[in-house]
Amino acid sequence: MIIKKIKLNNFKNFEGEHIFEFSKTNIIQGENGSGKSTLAVDSLLFALFGYSEQTLEKLSTKWLNSTSCLVTVEIDDYIITREYPTKITIIKANTMTLKSLKQLNCTLTLSYLKKRS
Repeated sequence: MIIKKIKLNNFKNFEGEHIFEFSKTNIIQGENGSGKSTLAVDSLLFALFGYSEQTLEKLSTKWLNSTSCLVTVEIDDYIITREYPTKITIIKANTMTLKSLKQLNCTLTLSYLKKRS
């Protein structure tokens, strides 16, 4: 599995849209609290599995009054987009034209349960 790109939109400490493109070998570096773990771990867990150690309501950018966030991950030939609240889209990228993509866009809406404290 090769991660090609991660796109974050109002996800945790990333305000607005941020796009990270990857090659075969990558180093993620930065100051404490700059978002290294958010990019390398939290965004992938959320996009692929809908998982977060925090309550899902806290995934939207902290300092915005936003109640939604979005993570898109391009892995091999798939584009996986998960939004909060409750939407995931999975597309196999290399086998579809834009026209067929609009016709065959597979969207699955999921309900989240609050984690008990």
